[in-house]
Amino acid sequence: MSEFQPASPNRYPKRKGKPGRVDLDVSELDNLIDDQGIRLRIVPSILCPNRDTLEGTNHHLDCTVCNGDEAVDVVDECFETFGAIQSIRHEKKLEVQGIWDEKDATLTLQSKDRIYFWYKVIVLDFASIYNELIKKDDDDTDKLRYPPNRSCDTPYHLIDSENKSYRKGVDYRIINETFLKWLTSNRPKVGTLYSICYPVFPTFRVLETLHENRFYNVTSKEKERVPVNLPQQAVIRWDYLANRSGNRQIINEEPT
Repeated sequence: MSEFQPASPNRYPKRKGKPGRVDLDVSELDNLIDDQGIRLRIVPSILCPNRDTLEGTNHHLDCTVCNGDEAVDVVDECFETFGAIQSIRHEKKLEVQGIWDEKDATLTLQSKDRIYFWYKVIVLDFASIYNELIKKDDDDTDKLRYPPNRSCDTPYHLIDSENKSYRKGVDYRIINETFLKWLTSNRPKVGTLYSICYPVFPTFRVLETLHENRFYNVTSKEKERVPVNLPQQAVIRWDYLANRSGNRQIINEEPT
């Protein structure tokens, strides 16, 4: 069972007499998410600094630091945890929050986990479908935006601008997680666009933190008052914006 994580080593004497009428037990929500939440990978992200000035929003569209996404993922510091994701379609609270896009959802994490704007949230045990438009490169490989989810049996579909179809395992295969390698001369023409539909891990971005900086002192089960952070909740949205640019990468051919 999960135990709450103190936010500080500081301790304070408890007030004599009965505590307040309500004493929140952070570990109960943490245990509920532990038991019934879904497995997530959280990737911290920071604002891309590839801009001309401090004041403006003139981010370079052809940026090779973030590939045009305006946020840089700190992949080396990602972590796995459990959380709860639910729709906010019927929880719009228009007077307080404004109108959310119906593609948005809410994410609730355990009290030990902290997230911030633009963090990437990847759902690991489920699959979704992604349609991607790709410009055919002049070599044998093209880069996909997301790693395909190989744990499901969802079929791949690929057609070019002349409505010609291509088959996975015959005309192309996936190598090194996110690269599509063409196997024969039967391929789209260089410089033309083609569409591929393939299974991915559902991937979201944190747009806003709903419950942030919520602090509390646990008193009822402790000898002293213990400072804790209450669980965070955030608005997340599908990370569906197209890659607008990117560098070519050196590829080792490891078929999947």
